[in-house]
Amino acid sequence: MEMAATAVDTLSTAHRLERDFGMARNAAEGVAIAIHEHMTENLATKVDLERAVDELRGELKESEGRLRGDIQAQGSTLRGEIEAQGSTLRGEIEAQGVALRGEIEAQG
Repeated sequence: MEMAATAVDTLSTAHRLERDFGMARNAAEGVAIAIHEHMTENLATKVDLERAVDELRGELKESEGRLRGDIQAQGSTLRGEIEAQGSTLRGEIEAQGVALRGEIEAQG
């Protein structure tokens, strides 16, 4: 439907150039076609847009997969660091407990 409207516009432009500006029919048609081509050469078709959307969806899925992998790796690293800190703190608490017991026994 859009192509029909564009063809009518091209024809109307050619007629107007011929009628209002006194151009020869061939020249008016040539100018109208050139204007039409210039105005529409960079327009995307529905198929172009569908391809672009599909491509972007694919890139988004790839990015999502990479991000999920990065998040899982960071989660594993953090779990390891937390576990190491927990072990260190348990050791320090146990050492403090032993020291306190020793002080209590020495006083008692």
